[in-house]
Parts: sequence; structure tokens; C-alpha cells
Amino acid sequence: MRLLLLALLLLLPACKPTDPVQRAHATATAPTGGRAPASTQIATDWRAKAITIDKCIDFGFELLDAVKNGTPIHGKVPTSLEATTFAGAVLDATLILTNELPTTAETEIFWQRLGGLAFAAAEEARAANRGPEALTLVTAGAPRWQTESYWRLHPTHDGLASWLLAEGGKKAEALDRLRSRGDLDGFAKQTYDAILALP
Repeated sequence: MRLLLLALLLLLPACKPTDPVQRAHATATAPTGGRAPASTQIATDWRAKAITIDKCIDFGFELLDAVKNGTPIHGKVPTSLEATTFAGAVLDATLILTNELPTTAETEIFWQRLGGLAFAAAEEARAANRGPEALTLVTAGAPRWQTESYWRLHPTHDGLASWLLAEGGKKAEALDRLRSRGDLDGFAKQTYDAILALP
């Protein structure tokens, strides 16, 4: 009897994840899915109050950290592309929801975290030699997080954004965005000098 039950269980189709964050992750990483379908799914679930962007951001960071540390999630270490695709879907979902997400002062930490996810995902994509993908991630998402104060607090992200532009053949644009800061320091200043020295 046990063997019969086991055989029947093995023949049943794999259950789809019931958690909306895991469903979005499954869509992002499916051969027929990807970043765009997953972002639409996240936005739809958010509108239906079935998912929160905060939980998606949490899982995005979890995936990216797991790639760096070789930590298994659900029994396997995620691939770099899997992590950046999901992070990109979360960022793109906020762009879809630009006019619907709260932008009050009380939500500042949320927007800072969203910017942090864009940086972490872009950094991972570039480290894996996927520069064009990194460029689509480094300033992705609803533009609310891209404030002057954010860039001043995160000069490494600022520098990476400009460096990716320069690598993509947009040296003048890369320099212009850093010049607009007024006073540069840290990695942003180093990046500015390095870009300036490029042929």
C-alpha cells in the first residue's frame, strides 16, 4: 500500500508555489518566464494585496547574498542570473507601480532599500561579466529612490552607475551625472577620475 501511495505521489505534477513571492521567483526563473512577466505578476499581486514589495526586496537580497556566500535556498544555491533576474523583476514592478506606491517621508527606508537592491543586483551582474544587464539594473525601478541625498549617501552606487555608462560607450553622460553632484568623494570621485582618463 505504501509503495502504491508513493508511486501515485511521484506521478502527480509538481505543485506550484502558493507563496506569492515564491511564485514570482518561479516565473522569473522559468524558461518561458523571465524578468518582464515576473514584474507584471508582482505588480498584479500587489494591487490585489496578495504581496508586499518589502517581502520581494527581502527575498531579492537573500538570493543575491546566497550567490555570494554559496548558501543554498530551498536545497540549492541560486545562480547569479537567477538572483539578478528576480531582483530586476522586483525593481521593474515598482516602475509599473510608480504612481501607486507611497512616497511620504515615512517610506524613506523603503526607497533606500529599493536603491540598495538596484546596486546589489547591478554589482552582481557586472561581477559575472554581464555588463549590459548590470546597466539595466543599476538605476532600475521607480525613480523615487534616485534623489540627490541617496547618491550622496551611496557614492559607491553613484560611481558604479557612471562606470557602467562609460563601459557602455557613454563616457560624456557618465561624467555629466557625476559632475552634477557638486562635490565628489570616495569611490564616486575615484570613478570620475578613472572615467576622465579613459580614451
